[in-house]
Amino acid sequence: SLASPHIIKYTQALIRDLCSQYPSLQGIRFDWPEYPPYLLDCAFVDFSNHAMKAANRLGFNFNRMKNAAIRLYQKLHGNLKDSDLIAWNESNKGFNYIQGLRQENSGLGEWVRFKAKLVEELHSVFRQTMNQAGANKMELLSNAFPPPWTIFSGMDYECVGRYSSAICVKLYTMHWPMMLQFYGQQLLKANHQLSEKLLVKTLVNGLDITDNKFLNQLENFHYPTPKEAHLVGKQAQHRKIIQAQKEAGETPVYAVVHAYGPLENFRQRLQTAQAASSHGIWINRYGHLSDEKLEIIGELDHQ
Repeated sequence: SLASPHIIKYTQALIRDLCSQYPSLQGIRFDWPEYPPYLLDCAFVDFSNHAMKAANRLGFNFNRMKNAAIRLYQKLHGNLKDSDLIAWNESNKGFNYIQGLRQENSGLGEWVRFKAKLVEELHSVFRQTMNQAGANKMELLSNAFPPPWTIFSGMDYECVGRYSSAICVKLYTMHWPMMLQFYGQQLLKANHQLSEKLLVKTLVNGLDITDNKFLNQLENFHYPTPKEAHLVGKQAQHRKIIQAQKEAGETPVYAVVHAYGPLENFRQRLQTAQAASSHGIWINRYGHLSDEKLEIIGELDHQ
C-alpha cells in the first residue's frame, strides 16, 4: 500500500541515506512510485486499512470506491459479454474512455483520483525528505508507466510534476504485448462465452500498443525473444510520449528506451523516442547493449 506509513518511513530512510552518503548526486530516479498494472488484478489494489484511513483523511468515500471496484471486477469476471465489447468498440471509446475516468463523476472515477492522490502525496514526501536532508538542488525524477496504464497505476503526470524535475516514461515495449496477453487470458478464462478476436480488438483499442489492427489472437501477443522485433508500432509509441507530455504540462518528459531486442529494432525504437520527446531520452539496461548498439546511439547523437 502506498498509504502505508511503514513503507513511507522506510523509503524516507533510504532517501536520507542516499543523500548523506552521496551528496554529489545530480538526482534520484524513483522506479514505480505507483501501482504497477502488470496483471489485471494489480489494477484493483489498494483497499487496505492504510488506504481506508488515507481516504477518510483526504475526503474520499472509501466504501463508494470499493463497491465500484467490486462491481467492475465482478463484471469482468463472469459477466462480460460480446455485446459489451461491441458497444465499447463501436462507441469509439477505448483509450480515450480510460483516459477520461479521472473526470468521471462515479465511484470508479473517485477511485482512480484517490490512487492518483496517494501517488502525488508519495512524491511530496520524496521531495520534502530530500530537502530536509540538505539535497534541495538534487533532481527528483519518476520512472512511470505510459498512458493509459497511468489511470490505474495512479500516476497523474500533472500532479507528480509539482514535485519532479522531470518524468521518465518507460517505452518497455517487450512488456506491453505480454501484459495484453495476461489480461486477455484472465478475461477469457472467466468469461468462456467471449469471442477471442473481439476481446483482443478491445484490448488493442484500449491499450493502444500496436499500429497493426489486424492482430486478433492472443498468441500474437507475447514477450519477444532477444532476436525478435518488438510488436509495438512506431506511431503507438509516439502517441504515448506525446500524450504523456500533454498531461505533464511544463514538466519535461523523457522517453526511456529499453536496450533489449535485435539491432535494427533497437535503432527504430530509439529513433521513435528521439522524435517524440523534445527533452531527451534515457536508455535502460546497458547490459543488453553491444558495440553495434553503442554505435547506433553515437550516430543518432550526432544527427
